[in-house]
Amino acid sequence: MSRMHTQRVQTAGFTVVELIVVSMIVIIMASVAIPNYIQSVERGREREALAVLNAIIAGQEVYSAERGANIALNSDAAWIAIGVDNPNLNANRSFNYTYDPGSGVATATRRSGGNQNETITVAPGGIQGGSWSL
Repeated sequence: MSRMHTQRVQTAGFTVVELIVVSMIVIIMASVAIPNYIQSVERGREREALAVLNAIIAGQEVYSAERGANIALNSDAAWIAIGVDNPNLNANRSFNYTYDPGSGVATATRRSGGNQNETITVAPGGIQGGSWSL
């Protein structure tokens, strides 16, 4: 009588348990990384808004020094006159920008998202107020 030996052939690959463990680690890492990424993007947008507002104020100060008056930013020519590209024409921007020549205050208003209509205002002396903080 001959004995039959069965050999188990090992195949290359991962077990289901290993795949579940790796998947859980990836999910945990993503749950930490995604909110941090979103917060970082939001801070970048806010800094961009503040930079544009400061450029508006600086441009208005130069324009006023040269011509003795501020200019209403109601046309592309007015934006060019203060040396700032009209940021409201870029649909990818997160804010709408306005300037009140009477008070000298520039305002950025969020266009969309969970924080829609939040504002920040900047006057020649610096940040004046608004409904969100940097």
